[in-house]
Amino acid sequence: MQAGLFLAFLLLLSLVLLLSNLIFRQTELEARARAEIAFNDIFLSLSGGGVTLSANMERNNVLSLGVYTQAGELLFSRGSVYPRLPFSVFNESRNITSINEEENRIEYTRIIAAGVEFDTSSSLILPSRLNERKPSILFLSFDATEYRERINRERVISFLAIALTIALYITALIIFRQNRKYKALLVRQESLVRLGEASRTLNHEIKNPLSAITIQIALLKCTLPEDAMEDLAIIERETARLVELTEKVSDFLRSGEGKTEELELCSFISSLLPLFKEEIVFESSGLEKAYVLFDRDRLRSIFENVIKNAVEASRESGIYDIRISLSEGRKNYKVVVSDRGCGIKKEDERKLYDPFFTTKVHGSGIGLAISQRFLEAAGGSIGIKNREGGGALVTITLKKEMR
Repeated sequence: MQAGLFLAFLLLLSLVLLLSNLIFRQTELEARARAEIAFNDIFLSLSGGGVTLSANMERNNVLSLGVYTQAGELLFSRGSVYPRLPFSVFNESRNITSINEEENRIEYTRIIAAGVEFDTSSSLILPSRLNERKPSILFLSFDATEYRERINRERVISFLAIALTIALYITALIIFRQNRKYKALLVRQESLVRLGEASRTLNHEIKNPLSAITIQIALLKCTLPEDAMEDLAIIERETARLVELTEKVSDFLRSGEGKTEELELCSFISSLLPLFKEEIVFESSGLEKAYVLFDRDRLRSIFENVIKNAVEASRESGIYDIRISLSEGRKNYKVVVSDRGCGIKKEDERKLYDPFFTTKVHGSGIGLAISQRFLEAAGGSIGIKNREGGGALVTITLKKEMR
């Protein structure tokens, strides 16, 4: 769809440029045609026929004329002309039309056919010895005001047409992308609704058996011999994983905001670091106090999940360089958690926040989905990208509490 839209834009832009070029060309040809007509009339007057020279110059709006030799020497002139013609040789064509920007005039230079003589016998204007020097070039100049104004108008119209074409393409592209975004959001919401309905049912059906299993494990610990405790520990550990998963599903299905309170980020993040045995560097960029409004348990869940992911990624790569940085913006605080793990695969980027999507063997894949849900409900955001040199960067944005 985007490729088709781009091709349509290129086609429309090409048509606009072609029309603009044709309009400019038409204006230029009209100017050349008027110069040719003026040349014929002036040449006829100089040759002794037709209307007088002054009348022809006035009728054709000729500002000045000059007769030159092939070497560019001036033989005869009326009005302001070049003392010596700058065009001494014509190799490619018999006439040249140009614009003199400084004097605001159109200049037309034309080679006269060999052997042509002007009628000086009955003219009081032309010098009697004009033909002795072999006149070869006729120079005419016209007022370029109208021509330049028309060209400028055409340029403005062409620019507006190109700008309108680009604006239409950008607008169509924005609408297309927004529609695709809304469609994806609608599909995601429908999936979440279906997931929520299924999760509520499963959560209810799983919790009761898990409670019974937990009670039975506690009883078995009191009755089974010591050599059976290792197997019982496996059952207890896996049961605990299921209990944790049901609690996370419950968190995901609950309202996003929760019970908000004023929390100070520097001390809050620092209190979580002792929970991990790995060395984690925390930098607050000189901030002593950073207050936000958030549900304490949910903020704890967000940071624990992100830091845990960084630790597990570092464990897989064997490189432990986990850093947490806190910085202040105009309306928010930004917390960046970085590691030197394996990073994120390109094909997994769009699925990171999908519930139950995970690349881990023992992960549930719901932690990031819960974190995103909690943050967006409180006006924040979370973003994940690959870190330069390897690893990942997780950026958490939290709204400031204005005190």
